[in-house]
Amino acid sequence: MFTKIKYVLYVLMVLSLVIDVFMPRAHVYYWWDNIPAFYALFAFASTIFLLVVSNKIADLFLRRKEDYYD
Repeated sequence: MFTKIKYVLYVLMVLSLVIDVFMPRAHVYYWWDNIPAFYALFAFASTIFLLVVSNKIADLFLRRKEDYYD
């Protein structure tokens, strides 16, 4: 069940990237609006950055030494 949902979501993700690459841009306000799939790549990079930073912060405050409870 969940494998089928993942597959559908992956197909939708790739389809949205393909549509974004070939879709004409009528109103370009910023220079990065001309880069194909910029917002998808920016969102992916931001998600990875947040995961890494939150993991480091959690390790800093929550991780204890191995013999902490002894």
